[in-house]
Amino acid sequence: MGYTKVKVKVANPSQPTRYREAELLVDTGAEYTVVSKRSLRDLGIESVEKMEFCSINNEKLIRDVGVSVVELMGRKWLTNVIFGEDTDNEVLGVTTLEQLGLQIDPVRREIKPLPLYLL
Repeated sequence: MGYTKVKVKVANPSQPTRYREAELLVDTGAEYTVVSKRSLRDLGIESVEKMEFCSINNEKLIRDVGVSVVELMGRKWLTNVIFGEDTDNEVLGVTTLEQLGLQIDPVRREIKPLPLYLL
């Protein structure tokens, strides 16, 4: 499939006027969104937890996790965000996409609304 990047706003939930526009790689294989820790700290977003992840090389990685507001295509929502190290890619994970009610069209490489059902 190739790579798809999208421009999003990442904001501090307690101070929404503090935000950063970022171009993130859409990665449906990634559960969580990753933004550089420098950017998150500049926005005043604080870590609320440390979590353990595995790298593609099966290395154990410990990263800070916080909460931010992510806005894309006029939709915004609170979401978990991983404090990325300099060597980490900034990505928009599938959890954030689903929270926003969005999905990626793998053929057109575009973000589009996700059909939402109440069962």
